[in-house]
Amino acid sequence: MFIAGFSNRAAEVAKDYGCSLEINETCISENLDEEKVEETKANIRDMIAEGDCFNKKIFAHGPFTEITPDAMDPKVLKLTWDRYESAVKICRELGIKDIVFHSGYVPRTYYKEWHHKRSVKFLKEFCTKVAGDMNIYIENVFDDEPYMLRNLIEEIDLINVKACLDIGHANVASLPEYNVFDWIDVLRPVLGHTHLHDNDGEIDLHLPLGCGVMEVDRTLKELLAMKDVSMTIESVDSRESLDRIFSLLD
Repeated sequence: MFIAGFSNRAAEVAKDYGCSLEINETCISENLDEEKVEETKANIRDMIAEGDCFNKKIFAHGPFTEITPDAMDPKVLKLTWDRYESAVKICRELGIKDIVFHSGYVPRTYYKEWHHKRSVKFLKEFCTKVAGDMNIYIENVFDDEPYMLRNLIEEIDLINVKACLDIGHANVASLPEYNVFDWIDVLRPVLGHTHLHDNDGEIDLHLPLGCGVMEVDRTLKELLAMKDVSMTIESVDSRESLDRIFSLLD
C-alpha cells in the first residue's frame, strides 16, 4: 500500500500506517530541469526519510504536463522522451524501480488508432532503450474505455510494462456503457498497479474513498483479491481512505 506524495501529510501518514510512498516530485516537469534536479532529489530523500520508507518499495509518478507519447509534433515527442528520461534517471539514482506514466490519450484530439500506433512505438522504444531496468505502469486518465489500455500493454509486450488502473479517472471519463468493474475485468491480465480515490462521477475530485458516488467496498474487495497488484491512495486526505481499506481486511 502506497500514499501519493501530494496527499495531506503523506509521509507522516505512511509512517503511521506502515505504508510506503508514491513520489510526485517527478511528475512536475520543471522539477526535472537541470538546475533543479539536485533540489528535487533532496526533497524526495527528505520525504522518504520522514515516511521511514528507505527500506521499502517506492513508486514515482512520471511527468505528464503538456507531453504525450502519441504526439504528432516531433519536438513534443522529443520533449516527452527527455522528460521521461530525466524522471527515470532520478529514480534510478534514488533506487526507485517503479514509475507511473500517463497514457496521454485525449478524446477528440487523435483517433484511437493513431494514439495506439504512436504510443506503442514510443513506449516500446523508450522502455527498451532507457527504462529496461524499471517497472513501468501506464495509467488511464481521459481514456473512455478499458480495451485501448489493455491493447496498448499487450502490443508493447514487455515484461516490465503493465497497466495502472486509476479508478477515479475511470469513473469520470468512461463512456456510459463501462463502469469501474468492467475496467477491472478487462485490465486484469495486464494490471500491476492501481490509484484509488473517489469523486462525484463528473469531476476528478480525488476525494477520500467513500466520499463520492463510487461503489467503493465492492471495488476494493475485487482489487484486494488480486495479490500481485499494488495500490496507491490518491485522495487528498489519505487517512480516511486507509481506514476504509483496513476495515475490509479485518
